[in-house]
Amino acid sequence: MQTSDDLFLLIKHLDKAEKRHFKLQAGLQKGDKDYLKLFDAIDALPWTPSENGETSPSYDERLLKKKLGSKISTSQLHVTKNYLYGQILKSLRSLYEEATTEMKLAVLLSEVKILEQKGLYEQVTKKLATAKNLALKFEKYSALVDLLHFEANLCARHKSNVVENELSKLYEAIFKYLELQALEIRYKSIQNEATALYRKNTRARDEASNLKLQSLQNESLLQPDYRPVTFLSKIFFHYTNAILSLVDSNPHQAILHYQDLQAVWTGYPHFKEEYPSNFIIYTTNYLVCCHLVKDYSLFPALINDLEKVPLRNYDEKAEAFQNIWYLRQLYFMNQQVFEIKGDLTSEAKKLVKEIENGLAKYAPRIVKARQLSFYHNTAVMFFALAAYNEALEWLVKIQQIAKTDQRKDLQLFARLLQLVIFTEKGEHLHIDNAFKAFEYHLKKEDKLHDFEGMVTRNLKIIASRKGDKRTVFKKFQKDLERFQPEKIQGYEEISIWVESKLKNTTFLEILKSRTLT
Repeated sequence: MQTSDDLFLLIKHLDKAEKRHFKLQAGLQKGDKDYLKLFDAIDALPWTPSENGETSPSYDERLLKKKLGSKISTSQLHVTKNYLYGQILKSLRSLYEEATTEMKLAVLLSEVKILEQKGLYEQVTKKLATAKNLALKFEKYSALVDLLHFEANLCARHKSNVVENELSKLYEAIFKYLELQALEIRYKSIQNEATALYRKNTRARDEASNLKLQSLQNESLLQPDYRPVTFLSKIFFHYTNAILSLVDSNPHQAILHYQDLQAVWTGYPHFKEEYPSNFIIYTTNYLVCCHLVKDYSLFPALINDLEKVPLRNYDEKAEAFQNIWYLRQLYFMNQQVFEIKGDLTSEAKKLVKEIENGLAKYAPRIVKARQLSFYHNTAVMFFALAAYNEALEWLVKIQQIAKTDQRKDLQLFARLLQLVIFTEKGEHLHIDNAFKAFEYHLKKEDKLHDFEGMVTRNLKIIASRKGDKRTVFKKFQKDLERFQPEKIQGYEEISIWVESKLKNTTFLEILKSRTLT
């Protein structure tokens, strides 16, 4: 273990409640505690997560030794670090042993084993019943199998009058729950395959992708007449079908599956607290699907529901942030902009400030795809508000993110939108260089799609044409009609911009007319 870096990062990821609990635990021990002095010294060291969401330890051993002075001898420092690391994990275990059902069941099973070792078999039976009821309530089949297996061994060892029928029933139950667990694992595997297919660029699916889609659509576990029986299998059933509908360019069908998915959550209300991150993610994806068909009627109510979900730790809070604020920004861009009276750019900047604060706070947990989506949506938002300099700043941020294969469609469109803004602003020096850089990027990535080629050709003509440009924009609009909007990232933004030029109005007015229609 890299003791220094690991310990440093562990301490830096503790929240106030966790630090307070650790110190209370440490306070129960008598005598001088060198590990507590080390904790305070490391806690006081500077630390800044990197902007791209990756952890940047910036651990400085020399600075730590300077802060410690003579409090801990150099020869004992390594031993004290190891001990402190173990004590923090022990404190976290005691703090969170009731946080999730899995942790509660782990504690109960541990207590059952201790009671058995003490020969307190009646207490073992009571504790086992409590654990099994909890596992059944939340369908924790893995834990249930462990509990039943323990009970079967207990019966065989300690019950002199045990009958064969009793053991048979226990093993029948074990096999039953193993089958249910295997079914959920199979569903999860199918969902992961569907998600991987969805994340591929679907603009022009290759034959392999088409065959994969067809294979998944024909999967027996996903057929309409199949009736999954457990909570998770029902969730995976509807969610996977929704994903496949989106891959098949059918958002309306996907919405029907998401509605069924919401009904499952409603039917199992206690599971919202058990799987808060899952509920938030699936509800977010439902609303994103509604966004695809320009239906924002459910946004306020469902965002409100998401904000009420109890969150237990940093991980869940980070998941909630990156989903809820993503939805808030979508709703602002496509609905609130038509309702707010006053300076829209100022309101947009306030929203972006909140997002920036969250991105910094939860940097280690923000996935690249969502980070890119935030940057992209912010750039498009400012572009729609004609705040072109602000839009350019966020487009540059997209290009500065460490190289990733995630959301390459957004990365490509960022470069294309940059060309549109330079053309809009008439910055001829930037335009020439930007065109060269964009074409070089396409050649390098081997991704010269017809759409990007068509857009760049029209932009070049617009940039070089003096006087009335309506004829060029009419041709541009005609060229756009050759493409399928739902398959191309950025198509709508380009289309709205072109229409705004032909109608001599703002981007926002065209967006409003399309959205409200």
